[in-house]
Amino acid sequence: MKLPDNLGKLLEVDLTSGVCSTGPLPRQGMKYLGGRGFNVWYLLTRLTRPIDPLSKENILMVSCGLLTGSSAPASARVHINAVSPLTGILGSSNIGGYIGPLLRSCGFAAIAVSGASRKKVYLHIDDNGARLADASGLWGCDAFDTQNRLQRIHKGARILTIGQGGENRVRFASIMTEKDHAAGRTGMGAVMGAKHLKAIVVERGKHKHVKAGTADQKAAVKKYAASIKAAPEFDFFSRYGGAGYIDWVNDFGIMGSRNYTRVGVDDIEKIDGRQLEDKVIKKTGCAKCPIQCKADLRLDPGDEPLTRPEFEPIINLGPKCGLNDLSQ
Repeated sequence: MKLPDNLGKLLEVDLTSGVCSTGPLPRQGMKYLGGRGFNVWYLLTRLTRPIDPLSKENILMVSCGLLTGSSAPASARVHINAVSPLTGILGSSNIGGYIGPLLRSCGFAAIAVSGASRKKVYLHIDDNGARLADASGLWGCDAFDTQNRLQRIHKGARILTIGQGGENRVRFASIMTEKDHAAGRTGMGAVMGAKHLKAIVVERGKHKHVKAGTADQKAAVKKYAASIKAAPEFDFFSRYGGAGYIDWVNDFGIMGSRNYTRVGVDDIEKIDGRQLEDKVIKKTGCAKCPIQCKADLRLDPGDEPLTRPEFEPIINLGPKCGLNDLSQ
């Protein structure tokens, strides 16, 4: 399969030595189309024996898909892989927002983080390359506070970060970007914490990745966006997000509650996305996605804004714990 030459670069970060090196993407790995496929190939070629997931031998991969950062709609996501501290086998998680397109804008398609730093550090990426910076003052901060502090230093940057769970190697710890995007599966946050890597900060660069320039390309982008908007669930999902299906699942009798000791929750409509619509103060979503399924809420006048939780956080922190009050 012939692949284009402008797929981006590979950033390899050795935290033990503190060296960041940049090179071309290995062509043999790109036949797996970037993202998860490339990550798995890279890990298989370098991890040739069983390892402790929380040791310096583990490698954390963060990779864009082939179209991430391009003009294609709904193509913003990146994939994160390592050996999972939760399962001991392949860990895999996916995250949206703007981090992927910004990584592409700096000319990078993938990051491979190996080793472990003796000091607490964060990785800073921009048009000039990558470097490690001191994160000792950020250790102990939650994911939101970390992002706020780093964005005061790096204006306009988007950030992958861990909170206290990742720092303390909780085996299901997530990696966050912005306030409502999480790589929440298989404990990738614990891998970052074990490496003493608090965050990956990416500033906007000048590189343009697969921009739709010809009439045919622009028509293809327009047609694809139109097909997304024509999907039967588009209006509902765009309006309510995954939170709009909570009441529906309860009505079908498949909502486990109180750690699966009961079925169903009374007054669950209080946390269903359809009942939260009057609390929405701003719609949000991923870069170049026409759906924009996320939202910021204000529960009561004068309250601080919060992000509308998606389906799985709501059911796991709500009904499964016997709760039906979003403020709890």
